[in-house]
Amino acid sequence: MALIPRLRSEFPELAPTEQAVARLLLSAPEAVVKASIREVADQAEVSTAAVTRLSRRLGFRDFRELKIALAMELGGGPLSPPPWTCARRIPRRRFYARSSARRCRPWRRPFPPWRQAPLPRLWSSS
Repeated sequence: MALIPRLRSEFPELAPTEQAVARLLLSAPEAVVKASIREVADQAEVSTAAVTRLSRRLGFRDFRELKIALAMELGGGPLSPPPWTCARRIPRRRFYARSSARRCRPWRRPFPPWRQAPLPRLWSSS
């Protein structure tokens, strides 16, 4: 069952603090998706524990999962990455760790080009 209809059907059985959070979820779901748990709790005038209790009562592990489900319901599908994360724009680099995990440098060839093995001869010199 979708989140908003389920919340409406379970509203009478909720505790008063959970009802305050549910009212906020039903009245402004777009704002709840963008807000933190602390902001939702302050807006509903309850503790963050009450917000977490409502999330768990609805079958989610925590408030973040509830926000993701709410965003998917409002958006009509799974979340997509922002348009600026195009695969062509992400630089492809290899990294290796030197003796310390703190220092990482871009991958380089193991030997400079002048130290590499000579190319095989394609013709014989006679």
